[in-house]
Amino acid sequence: VAEANIRNATVTLAHLAQNGASSGQIMKWDGAAWVVANDATGSVLRGYAEHGTFPSAPVAGGTNAIAQGNSVLAGGNYSAVGGGNNNQIAYGADNTVLSGGRDNRVETGAGDSAIAGGWNNVIRQGAYVSSIGGGSAGGIGTNAVWSTISGGRDNAVGEGAEYATVSGGRGHRVGSGALYATIPGGYQNAAAGYRSYAVIRGSGPSGSIALS
Repeated sequence: VAEANIRNATVTLAHLAQNGASSGQIMKWDGAAWVVANDATGSVLRGYAEHGTFPSAPVAGGTNAIAQGNSVLAGGNYSAVGGGNNNQIAYGADNTVLSGGRDNRVETGAGDSAIAGGWNNVIRQGAYVSSIGGGSAGGIGTNAVWSTISGGRDNAVGEGAEYATVSGGRGHRVGSGALYATIPGGYQNAAAGYRSYAVIRGSGPSGSIALS
């Protein structure tokens, strides 16, 4: 049949045979002939599903970054946001992971850090190689590098309190500059500012303070 004998819209998809195609496959040119192949430019993503409208689309702003969830930003290079709502990895927080939860953020310069989830947790600017395991309202202060809050509620590591650890509990404060301070748990304990190697051994009485 010559081309001139085929009118527009006369050869519809209904005229095409299945030709061995399965659901989701399409017709592709392999360089020599038309073949049936998967509808993907690379490897096929398996084991993944989503449901919902996602009114604010995720943004993978960094180089080789991955962003999933609603209103999320993976701004650091090689950073990843695994899901959740309104989670943010700032531009310049490279090699950082934020697994999920909501309203969590890692600020610029706090690269190689991680927030596992929870709500309203923050790793401040310059606090690189720091981590928050979950919980809510946890905060690692500016330049408090290599610090960790494992979880709990309303726990904070102050500015410049390098290598500090809060294991859990509620309402703890590691003061600014309290290097190597550790609070294992309990309620409203404090390792005061400008004191190195401050350790509170356990849950202790409310408001206990380590100064040396």
